[in-house]
Amino acid sequence: MGSSPVQQEESARQAAAVMRLRRQGQTFEAIGEQLGIRRQRAHQIYWKTLKDIPGQEVTAYRAAQAERLDEMLRAAYEVLG
Repeated sequence: MGSSPVQQEESARQAAAVMRLRRQGQTFEAIGEQLGIRRQRAHQIYWKTLKDIPGQEVTAYRAAQAERLDEMLRAAYEVLG
């Protein structure tokens, strides 16, 4: 038996929220707290959503995350001297 359209819509909304919050740098713990789910569930949703994204979009997402990490590293080096 499949999910109802309402359940599917809620799942899609939740997945979008998990991805948005993760892109903002939130931990899975923080995402879970904000969405009222466990950390493990936030992690599951994140990886399932990534798996379902076409390869080209994943490559773009990874590049954006790498740039974000580079910016954080540059800022850390500035603070540390």
